[in-house]
Amino acid sequence: RNLVEAERVRDDAGKTNQYILAATGRAMIRHIRRVRGALDRMEVPFLAIHGRRDMLVAPSGTEELMERAASKDKSVWWLDEAWHALLAEPEHQEVCDRIVAWVSDRAEPPHGEEPP
Repeated sequence: RNLVEAERVRDDAGKTNQYILAATGRAMIRHIRRVRGALDRMEVPFLAIHGRRDMLVAPSGTEELMERAASKDKSVWWLDEAWHALLAEPEHQEVCDRIVAWVSDRAEPPHGEEPP
C-alpha cells in the first residue's frame, strides 16, 4: 500500500533475505509455544492492533490472544487494509493516536493531581 515504504524496506542494506539458522527458528518456536501456553494467566491490560492483510503474523493469532487471555481489560482494533508494519501504513498517525489514547485512559495521574 505504501510504495515509498516498500521501496525503503526493499533497499535497506541491513535487511537480508537469507534463511534463518535452525537454532534461531527452534528458539522462536519454543518461545511462541511458551507464550501460547501462558495466555490463560495473562491478566495485564493490553491493546492488540492488527492489520487484516498482515502476511507475517496471521490474524488468527490475535483472535486467539483475545479469546484466551485472562485479562479483564483487553481491546483489539482491526485495520482492514493494513499489513504488518502499522507505523509505516497510511493510517500511522491514527495508530499512534489510538495507542496514546488507550494508555492515557489507563494511566494514573501524577501524584497530587486530579484525573482529567
